[in-house]
Amino acid sequence: MRAISYGIAITGLLVLTTLMLIKLFAAVWLPNYIVWGVAGITSFCLLLLQINVTQNRSPGGFDNASGVGVMLEVARVVMAREEKKSVTFLATGAEEYGMCGALRYIQTHADEYDRENTYVINLDGLGVGDGVNLVTRYGIPPTRTTRALSDLFRTSGEALGIQVSDRYLPIGVGLDSIPIASRGFETVTLTARGVGSVALKVHSKRDRSELLNTESLQQVGELVVDVIERT
Repeated sequence: MRAISYGIAITGLLVLTTLMLIKLFAAVWLPNYIVWGVAGITSFCLLLLQINVTQNRSPGGFDNASGVGVMLEVARVVMAREEKKSVTFLATGAEEYGMCGALRYIQTHADEYDRENTYVINLDGLGVGDGVNLVTRYGIPPTRTTRALSDLFRTSGEALGIQVSDRYLPIGVGLDSIPIASRGFETVTLTARGVGSVALKVHSKRDRSELLNTESLQQVGELVVDVIERT
């Protein structure tokens, strides 16, 4: 609903602007019902966005115990292998309230990392379907968050036989990678390719761990560990 409302509201505002410019500069008569109809639909969608209240009724199986679980297992494997490169494992909070956790972290610690040699992997909504989606662009117009990192994931995916696909997230959803990418860091968000099968259960009482598939979670973990070893 949020994504659809954003899309209709943005489209409505663009249409209204265009209609007003046509009426002003071309002196073309436009029926009032068209202008008021577009204005009414746009206002209704903006109102929906204002009263869109986030509630905490979800057990959080898919969103986002799946991501935290994969991160903890990757940390266990990487630490057991005594990885020489520096790796930070971070679980941020308050994503649904404007990505506050990730935003505050990067505001406080951005200067501690070398932007040219730091890669950020965000895990959000995993464990269903086969393969992995990489969110590498977001916003309108699209902002690209990574090049080298997405190439690394595709290379690892080919080596491990895991399907990896790039995805673009235009509007309606916040990711913890976004405030970090806005600070100039190369970031990517990993999500499940089968997210459509559980989309209507997210943020509800039905988002339970029983939705998750062990093999799918293992694929993501192996993929992330392989990318860490290649960097």
